[in-house]
Amino acid sequence: MITNWLERINSTTQSSIFIGFLQLIRLPNLFTAASNIVAAHLIATEGSPLWLPLSFTIFASLCFYHGGMVLNDCLDFNEDKRSRSQRPLPAGLISLTVAWTLGVSLLLLGISITYILGMQAFVIGISLTTAIIIYNFSNRNGFFGCIMIGLCRSLNWCLGLSIISNFWLHWPIALLVGIYVAALTLISRDETQAKRPQLLFFSGGAMTLGAAAYVVWTKTLEFWAIGLMGAALILVWYRLIIIYRHYQPEQIQTLVMFLVLGLIPLDAILLFISGYFVGGIIVLSFIVPGRVLARHLYVT
Repeated sequence: MITNWLERINSTTQSSIFIGFLQLIRLPNLFTAASNIVAAHLIATEGSPLWLPLSFTIFASLCFYHGGMVLNDCLDFNEDKRSRSQRPLPAGLISLTVAWTLGVSLLLLGISITYILGMQAFVIGISLTTAIIIYNFSNRNGFFGCIMIGLCRSLNWCLGLSIISNFWLHWPIALLVGIYVAALTLISRDETQAKRPQLLFFSGGAMTLGAAAYVVWTKTLEFWAIGLMGAALILVWYRLIIIYRHYQPEQIQTLVMFLVLGLIPLDAILLFISGYFVGGIIVLSFIVPGRVLARHLYVT
């Protein structure tokens, strides 16, 4: 159904402003931001969701995420004109003024929603907005940029946990998600030039160390839970090795899309090993619309 809808829009006009907005905000990735919040909320509430706060938290998270993506494209305008001229801003589908207004408005709306949710969520929302701004205005091609985008994801997880007062007790989970995102971001830094294949092994190593640290911290994980995490890591390493043998921009972009959407099964795994199997299945189902949309709209 989603595929037919997008194909009808594309067949009507290839230069659709509507499609341009969907590309600009990275629509497929909304399911990764939402899966973070749902997984964190279910862990925080021990599987008994508070539907109204959860809905507001998801909305705030999407405002932060999409607002950050829009600002990212605004600041990359000159670079995109040279190497990715088909993107909405350099293609002229959306003006820079409109894009800046949209990005800033989404961040402000996200902050306003967290204020409604309470002081704890508000502080996390302010921290997340600050991290987004620092990331976008920093040298994003270096390690610092990767760390900052990982911090943004960790804070997004903390936003989902903010429903409880002692949310910091779950910091290793938020850290694991942040390490994963920082690692995949490092790979994405080479998706247009494909000159540093060693980044694949740096990223895979960081993900492996993050998972190992989480297992050590948890201590009480059962064998099947450790095996589940190990199987996920093996799949990631398999993809990394395949890409290493065919290290081309198109292959790297495919890998990055796989890893970005891989946030959804990661969140599901974290729910499974925490004992919330129904919640894990629900979160895992987010991968379906995410992948369908990713066939038509880019995710990086």
